Amino acid sequence: SDNLIRDGEDSGVLVSESGKGRIESNLIRGNMRAGVAILQSGQPHVLHNTIVAGKDSGVLVCECGEGVIEHNAIGQNRIAGIAVCSGAGPHLLHNRIGKGEGRALCIADGCHPLVEGNTLEAAANLSNVSLPHHMRALIAQKNRLVDHVHTAEELPRSLTDHSSLSGGPIGSAVGVAPAGTARGTPTATSYLSRAGLGLLKVGSRRPTA
Repeated sequence: SDNLIRDGEDSGVLVSESGKGRIESNLIRGNMRAGVAILQSGQPHVLHNTIVAGKDSGVLVCECGEGVIEHNAIGQNRIAGIAVCSGAGPHLLHNRIGKGEGRALCIADGCHPLVEGNTLEAAANLSNVSLPHHMRALIAQKNRLVDHVHTAEELPRSLTDHSSLSGGPIGSAVGVAPAGTARGTPTATSYLSRAGLGLLKVGSRRPTA
């Protein structure tokens, strides 16, 4: 917690291969890929972060990723505020999700997220979300849809002083994978082997390219 995670050449934080962990009260900004990427059944708790100005989605949950994403301020990212795809089922609760160049919220067919209590900006009449048809009425009922759009500078920040974790040219600033991980699928391995800081549980080895 309490980190500035910025300007990485990959994701700011990666959780994959059933990895868990708590990602709390960080400023995650300006990374080349997702601010937080949850892949391959990752199950983190992501809360009270400000995730802004990324060159991809703010949060990407894919490949059956799960976890709880709550009370975050997300906006001004290039692709989507939060993108859910490939069978993922996260709980998205009480976030402020703003648009950037893309949509505030994108959910692909075949996913099963719980989406409640969020504020979706620039989304009146669901104009700034991409959803399966059967989810549209429930999303409108369980979340707050507003017209206002915050800039990255206006979004609330829970921290005034951050330690800096900059990915630099080597990739993700933080990577989390489960115990026993030596090699994963090409996707997870390529992400984590480029991490500036690999957080692996006891007994695991850092993946090799």
